[in-house]
Amino acid sequence: MKYVYSIHRWGSLLCAFFFLMLCLTGLPLLFKEEISEWNQLQPPEKPQSLSYGTLWQGLEQGIQTIHSAYPEKRIKAVSAKADRGDLLFRLQDLNNNSHLSASGAETEQQVAYQVGTQMLTDQSGIALKYPALQAFLQFMSTLHVRLGLGKGGMLFLGCFCLLSCLSLISGFWLYAPLIKKLPAGMIRRHSRRTLWSDWHKFTGLAAGMWALVLCLSGVMIVLFSLGYSSYLMAARSEAAQQLPAYRQNQITVPPWTALQTANQALDNEVVIFLKMPEPKSNLYTLYIKPLAAGPDDFMGQPLFVAASAGEKSGPAACFRKPLPWYLPVTAVFVNLHTHNHALLVTKIIWSVYILITMAMIISGIYVWLTRWKNTVYRQENPTAPPNLLKSGWVLLSMFGLLPLGGLVISLYGGYFEMAGTLALFLPLLLFAMVWYKNKINADSP
Repeated sequence: MKYVYSIHRWGSLLCAFFFLMLCLTGLPLLFKEEISEWNQLQPPEKPQSLSYGTLWQGLEQGIQTIHSAYPEKRIKAVSAKADRGDLLFRLQDLNNNSHLSASGAETEQQVAYQVGTQMLTDQSGIALKYPALQAFLQFMSTLHVRLGLGKGGMLFLGCFCLLSCLSLISGFWLYAPLIKKLPAGMIRRHSRRTLWSDWHKFTGLAAGMWALVLCLSGVMIVLFSLGYSSYLMAARSEAAQQLPAYRQNQITVPPWTALQTANQALDNEVVIFLKMPEPKSNLYTLYIKPLAAGPDDFMGQPLFVAASAGEKSGPAACFRKPLPWYLPVTAVFVNLHTHNHALLVTKIIWSVYILITMAMIISGIYVWLTRWKNTVYRQENPTAPPNLLKSGWVLLSMFGLLPLGGLVISLYGGYFEMAGTLALFLPLLLFAMVWYKNKINADSP
């Protein structure tokens, strides 16, 4: 137990600042879509969803429209937004031969093509009420994901997420034996340090499992990013060996033909992203996902299509490399972190968990700073939780299993997300009940 306490004390101290920073940056990012939509001077019209098949049927016309409207640009990639009913084109200057970035470089321009109306919307030209607000959200996103330091910053945050997991688990380990002596949720007020210590335990009890899942998923996001980059490199190398080699100015397969070639090789899968050949490359890269998956789910494996048939190889060919087993596993955690809170009420509940987690961190810092001083300044009976919930193990189970189940169930969307939202809400309701009981007892003579 001594070593567990040391892990919790010093591990928590090391990761407290970064854990608090992730909470502060994650809070506005929860409502990024709502804030961005509100920040537009002219609110966007309600989108009309279309199937992926219908969207890609408009690819050829969309490319012609883009070329006519932006003759000085080249198309770098096209993504199908089924929920919005448009094809999103990423453009770059003709004299810019840099590779397509994952997040979109400053030199890239995004233009949405509405397949139904054949209208173009320049995403960078949308008038905003407060441009600084949009810049603030982008800055928060950069800090939250990479600390503004690129890949190195992402690895750095991943290490601190792992340390936060150890800190939380060790805290659970230390707290569990205490409920045999003191009721879970008890708030004692006979000294300031004891008061803060009990609130640290109480807030950790309420949001600990939620925070643990988010920290663990943060580690898995880093592993997924590293593993997926390695897999893409290996798949692209094998595709270059299997498919016709690059010949300068020999791109004879247009994108819509490459798309047709890919569709012939798919089985209950759809293309959601098409990347044009990079300089000195003969490969289209198309990202696919299962037809039944949600719009934000893991895009799955890439499929490569030759951009030129070559002299002896016949018609255009395609290649794809099976995914290694660990990528779908880590992708589940990616979804746990980013794709299971689409409902506004779910985002509000997540924000409450963030605030409780911040209270846990701040109270823990106070307890650590006052570890040499614990002056008793008044004597009073400890405040216990409501009678119905005096069993500490009942509280531990509800605060632990319900958030975990809610996070997992919400991944399935629809009614499952509503059920998951309810499971996440119940521990907060219980937290409010215990807090109110503590307050009433403290105010009573």
